[in-house]
Amino acid sequence: MGRWAGLSIKAIMSKLWEIEQKKIGTIITLLQKWDVDRGGELADFVNNHYNIALSPNLIINMEKIAYIDSVMIGALIHQYRHIKEQGGFLYLLKPSSIIIKIINNAGLANIFPIFFSESDLRAHIDRPVS
Repeated sequence: MGRWAGLSIKAIMSKLWEIEQKKIGTIITLLQKWDVDRGGELADFVNNHYNIALSPNLIINMEKIAYIDSVMIGALIHQYRHIKEQGGFLYLLKPSSIIIKIINNAGLANIFPIFFSESDLRAHIDRPVS
């Protein structure tokens, strides 16, 4: 089980992100834009600590960053594949209009479900499967 499995309150894991475990899933709030030197840090963290048994949903909250570059897109694609292989889901929460444009221009809009509020995401996750 990951070191942070079962957390019910926010835990500051680094200057790059905050992590919070909620009923809807594990929420990682990005705190700053990443550069090439930091591109693998999220991937390493999630690979070493994500616990799909605790929740299949990994939610990347982007409300505190305005922009992503190719390094971050690569990290998101890597996490999407990693989590999907385990039977989980990756969601993007509260991305800026610039981030949405970048995701659309990269042809990734169909890969990353995007939600603008936690309540909308919760409704999506809790919906009956048909």
